[in-house]
Amino acid sequence: MIATPSPGTGRYLDLLHGNFRRLPAEERTQFLQALSLDARRITDAELEFRLQPNWRSRITAAWMIGLDHREQFRDRIRELPPASELDLATRAAGLAHQAPARRLIDRPLITENPYALWPYHLHDAIRTAVHTDDHSEDRWPPTDWHQAATRALAALGDQWATTAALAPSRMLLVACLRQGLRLARDHRLTDLSWLTPLIETAVAFHHAVRGAHDDLTATIDRLRKATANGDFTYYVHIATAMGDLPQPDGPAIRWLDAEHTVRPRWRTLVIARRERLHAQR
Repeated sequence: MIATPSPGTGRYLDLLHGNFRRLPAEERTQFLQALSLDARRITDAELEFRLQPNWRSRITAAWMIGLDHREQFRDRIRELPPASELDLATRAAGLAHQAPARRLIDRPLITENPYALWPYHLHDAIRTAVHTDDHSEDRWPPTDWHQAATRALAALGDQWATTAALAPSRMLLVACLRQGLRLARDHRLTDLSWLTPLIETAVAFHHAVRGAHDDLTATIDRLRKATANGDFTYYVHIATAMGDLPQPDGPAIRWLDAEHTVRPRWRTLVIARRERLHAQR
């Protein structure tokens, strides 16, 4: 039996990117002690089960395996592909399980760049052949492609929202923006939901790096209008944090971490980018 807190209640959030290191010292100690206790108690069968369903349970299982030195799982952990990309592929295909996506990445038609954010790619020639197929029995009609693109866009937005709240990343912001715009262009998607505010957020980042206060203010105003329906209002908070501006008025939002921790992370991204650009001159 696993002691509390269980992965289902959010333990994986503290383990993701080592976020537990930001906990107060006493709370961090208690968290690690509880995790170590569970690592000793959990059975191999339970660990194997937690390595299967989704990336959240795999994060916790991997930490338990390491803490208890379960050498028999060493190769198993090494073989696991990036969970976030498998989750994207599974949701885009409309599947309930990741097994088909996992089998696909082992085939020669998939290329891998281990240094990329999403390391697995279908060869361009194969992608074109599949997309333009008019003869095979299991070919997809245009409506299927459109539905898959819509699912992929939604999954991409969920990944961005989850990761941005935990560990702000300029690389992820740009990658989600490019992928989202490519999906919208290639499949003529009109419900851009999270993508439109993200574009304005990226522009806000640019103005914050430049120190262009007036341009940043104008961008934040557009962002407020784009999120006036109540969806994605946290983008406005992110933009003001990047510009080191006061927290915006209106309904409070709930961060996964404390607000006084999240806001400085976004400002740090701006300062780091600014310093890098100055160093390149």
